[in-house]
Order: sequence, then C-alpha cells, then structure tokens
Amino acid sequence: MTKETLKEEIQLLVPRLIEMAKDLCWNKLSENLVYIVSEIPNTTAGFKNEAKIRKKLNDKMIPMSYDQAINQLLPLYDNLYDINLYIYKANKNNTIIDIRYYPKSSLIQEHQQTAENSPPMLHCKVAIPPYKKNEKFDVNWEHGGLRHKWNKYWGRKRMRKEIERLSNSG
Repeated sequence: MTKETLKEEIQLLVPRLIEMAKDLCWNKLSENLVYIVSEIPNTTAGFKNEAKIRKKLNDKMIPMSYDQAINQLLPLYDNLYDINLYIYKANKNNTIIDIRYYPKSSLIQEHQQTAENSPPMLHCKVAIPPYKKNEKFDVNWEHGGLRHKWNKYWGRKRMRKEIERLSNSG
C-alpha cells in the first residue's frame, strides 16, 4: 500500500467489514456509511477501561464522509503502522465505521526502526462480546443496553459454573 493507493485499499476493505458484520450480527446495517477516525492509544489501562475511554471519545466525534476521513488520515501516512476498520455503531439511519490507526511513533524504539520504511498494515475487525457463543450478537454491544447486560449476566454465570466444574474435576 502506498499513500496514493490508501484511499482505494480502504474502500475495498469496507464491503468486507460490512459482510463480516452481517455474518456475525443480527442487526440490519444501513447502507448510509459515515466515518470517524481515531488513534489507537498506547496504554495499559486494560480492555474494559480502554473501551470506556474510546467510547467516550468517539461519542464526541462528528461522523464524516469517506473523503473527509481519508483526508484526515493522509497527512499521517508516513507515521501509520496499522489501520483497523471497525463498525462503531449501527442504526437504521447510518452505520458508523471507525478507522482506527496506530502510529509508528507509539512503537518501542527497536520496532520503530524496523517499521520505519514499511507501509501500514490494513485490517477489518468486528468486536465480539465476551459472552458470545455460537449465536449472532448485537453489533452495538459495546454501547451497553439491556440485552447486553442480560447476556453479560448469563455469560458470567456460565463462566463461574465452568470454573467450578474444572476446579472440582482436578
């Protein structure tokens, strides 16, 4: 990937992200796609805290068009190590895609030198809830809600039961 092909390569990955989400989630995704761009922080706050911080920051962002998002990303190209596309939120009016990037400057010194002349990696991902079994789930699970709380409750209950079973068998 080059700076000149970044726009096209991300654009080719968006339909794959949507298909992944349709395969994994029960939600109907709007074809009206809007975007937010966010940096993946270099933090040790833990998954739960990172998710809360990310949600708080992303909720303040104003979704933009694809071209606006790419124009925000292009000046950063030389410092991009990894680009991840996620479905941030989906409702009947629009689907918000979060273009998350990890800068090379956040890498430890040894890795910065090896990644210095490498093009950024590009991935699409769907966040999967910890309680997921084999059924489809709500793509908006990270935003909370009654269904998420209910599934989290039963997921914890199953986990405790499994831990108890394993500790009694050994």
